[in-house]
Amino acid sequence: MRRINALAAAVALAAMPFAASAQNLISYDYLQLDIIVDGEISESGFSEDVDGFAIEGSALLHPNVFVMGQSTQGYFDAGGGDGAIDQFSFGVGGRFGLIENASSALDIYGVLSYENISLVGPSFSGFGIQAGLRWAPTDQFEVNASVSHVDYGKNGGLEVDALRYQVRGLFHATENLSFSLDFRFEELEADLGGGSDDLDFDQIRLGARWNF
Repeated sequence: MRRINALAAAVALAAMPFAASAQNLISYDYLQLDIIVDGEISESGFSEDVDGFAIEGSALLHPNVFVMGQSTQGYFDAGGGDGAIDQFSFGVGGRFGLIENASSALDIYGVLSYENISLVGPSFSGFGIQAGLRWAPTDQFEVNASVSHVDYGKNGGLEVDALRYQVRGLFHATENLSFSLDFRFEELEADLGGGSDDLDFDQIRLGARWNF
């Protein structure tokens, strides 16, 4: 009996580094800074380049529950003047590991969030839902793909909602430091009651992430 217990303890101890390694391949504890290196805001008859930055953070509250927030500041030329598009979101998410081993990991996740957007003055607040996949084929690379729907609510009779698509690649230079390349495509629809107008906000971002 003692030999069996000793063998079981040895197996458990040997498995611990692999379990920890699998869990650490995909981190939900990080702070990230992005620069919009190529952005465009456009509708029919209007198109302007957008510069700006974004700050994003996430923290794991439970092995399957996390909180996250993001703030984006974009600047563009609005008819000879300065225009701005500001976005803020904060939400609670859940993740489920589909693959978890020492060499690769795959997570599916979802987020419910509070969302705010301000575009050249008017501000809209509402709620969003996001679904995505995070895949780490090795300990140095990760791919994150997601889709979101946001209902920004009404302001002065104008109702705004959006579809957002995102693909992100991550290179983990060290255990704590990562670099990212992010493609974001957002379709904003403004409903005036008697009709609607579409506005596209597309971005390519470069970022640096600190995993803690």
